[in-house]
This record gives sequence, structure tokens and C-alpha cells, in this order.
Amino acid sequence: MQKIVHILYSGFGGHASVVYSYLSEPLLNDYEHHLIFFGIEDIIAEHKQFCKDNALSYEYVRKPTSFNFSYLFKLLKVLIKQKPRLVITHSLPTVPVVMLYRLVARCRLVLIEHASLELKRAIDYLWTCLGQLICHKIIYLTAQAYNESRDKFRLIFRKDKNGVISNGINLNKFVPSLNKPANDRLVLATHCRLVEVKDLGTLITAVSMVNIDSSIVLKIAGEGPAKKMLESMTEKLNISEKVTFVGLLNEDKVIGFLQSTDIYANTSKIETMSTSLMQAMACGLPCIVSDIRGNLEMIENEENGLSFKLSDPSDLAEKIERLSTNFAERKEFGEKGRKWAVGHYSNQIMADNYRKLIKEVL
Repeated sequence: MQKIVHILYSGFGGHASVVYSYLSEPLLNDYEHHLIFFGIEDIIAEHKQFCKDNALSYEYVRKPTSFNFSYLFKLLKVLIKQKPRLVITHSLPTVPVVMLYRLVARCRLVLIEHASLELKRAIDYLWTCLGQLICHKIIYLTAQAYNESRDKFRLIFRKDKNGVISNGINLNKFVPSLNKPANDRLVLATHCRLVEVKDLGTLITAVSMVNIDSSIVLKIAGEGPAKKMLESMTEKLNISEKVTFVGLLNEDKVIGFLQSTDIYANTSKIETMSTSLMQAMACGLPCIVSDIRGNLEMIENEENGLSFKLSDPSDLAEKIERLSTNFAERKEFGEKGRKWAVGHYSNQIMADNYRKLIKEVL
């Protein structure tokens, strides 16, 4: 049986949701799989549980926080030991590793491009160029990301080796609640890595500016380096009683978290294709999103949700007030969001596309 190694981020993020979606039957049974979790964060419990539930072997390699390439040799050692026929990497910094491995073993390489060009550092552009040259396939999450890369790297970009596979989620699990609990206060929520690019400071500031008769609470799920700063911010704005940090949630708890929410917000400065937003839409939540390209590909303002001007807490507060006082509009946007999710975010379609990709590459 041919072996496939999948390299993905060790902490919370979109890599795992993609891998978990396509690693289903019959792909699980057709090949032998090994997962390498790579990153500056410890491997989270959800990753370990997924591997245990699916009888998958895995290893963890820590990425140095300082600028050095010692991780190259650690990852290379794992690949040499595993001897995969195919490496699917979701992490740009590992591209030079898979290139080195290809020099010592005959294997096929696939790169999944999760990050938009706006998020890439100078070194990432080098890894992207290297990926274009050495990988057999490069996959983007959206047509927009594909087009941006084509235009940026046109001298080395080959259409026959670049493609698009949209993310998907389990639409049978992420569903609207049939028995939604009656909240004493309206619940506004978001879930993501707590990092600067998610711009949660704008969300917290907006909550402090909301002026409505009915009270509202904000629940933030996730962990990350910005957490202490955000907690301090709620204290300075004197809204600590309105903001709850619920921590990192596994998938089952995320579903319950979303199903008990009234309004969902995505305030990110940069997105390619937000899995968190997909999940909220699938659960039938009315969504308010920053007006960045990635979000607007999913939420059409005034059609299946609302958008606000990026990093503008006043505009966001106005949109929160609007939905908070209009149940009919919340219901309409939630239903339209769910309908959009069903038509565009099927993990079954995504899994089928990855199976086709793997057969083509091998």
C-alpha cells in the first residue's frame, strides 16, 4: 500500500480542517497515511484525538521561533524514516524540506497554498517560487488566490500544475439548532486564533460602543498570543462583564458554541477562505464581516449577511445594533447563509476532489 505523508500546522487553524475533511473513506483505506504536525505551538489535543480515532500514526516537529533552519533536518529525518510515495504539505516553510527529500527518494509532491499573498513574508515568496518549480501540483482554496498567484509568479506559473479545491465542512454536523436555548442576553460570537491579523480589538471596541436597550454579550473562542492584550483591553474599556474568553474548543464544542449564538462576527484583516465563517454560515447564523476580499467572496452585503468597513468599530457597532434589534433580519440572513453554505461548502465534494488529485499525482 502506498504511503502518504501530510504536513500540517500543530496548533489551531485551517490546515487541520482541510486534512480532516479529505481524510475520510475511501481515501483512508486506499492508502497508508502518516501525519506530521509542525509549528511553534504544541500539538493540540484535538489533533491527537483525530489520529487516535482514525488509527493514524503521527509525529510532532517544533518550528524554531528564532531565524534558523534546524527544523529542516528534523523534518527530513522523519520523511526518510517514513518513506512516503507522496507528500502533501500545507506549510510553506516545509517546501525546502520536501525538495531535499525528493533528492534522496523518488516521491511526488503537492503543496496546498493556504495563505494569501498579503500574509506572506519575504521568505514565503521564496518558498512559493520553489514550490512552483519542484511540486507536481499546487492547490489554492479559491479562484481569487489562484489568479493572484498566476499574476504574481507568471514567469514560472504553469496552469497544468496549479488548481483550485475549495474548502468544505461537514454540513450534516454544522447545522442550525432545532432547539436553540433562550439566552438572557443576545450572544455575539467569534472563534479564531487570537492573533493581531484577526483584528479582535475592533470587535471589542465595537461592543463597548453598542447602544441598545437589550443587553449583549461577546464570546470569543480560541487561544493565541494576543489573548492577554485583548483581556486587558476589555478591562480598560470597562466591559469585562460583557466579554467572555471561552478558550480553545474542539469541533464538537464549536458546534454547540455556534448553535447557542445569535450573531457571528469575522473582523479579520486578511482571509483566503475562512473555515470559521463557513461553520457559522452552515449553522444558520447571521454574519457580520469585515469588507476584505476573502470575506466578501462568502458574504454578500445585504444579501446573506452584512459587511462593515475594515477596522472601523463605529461601523461595526452600527451593524451589531441593527441585527440585535431586528429578529426578522437575523432570521433571513441566517437562512440565506445556510443555503449558501450547502451550495458551496460540502466536505464530500472537497474529499472527492482530493481523491481525484491524489490519483492523478500518483
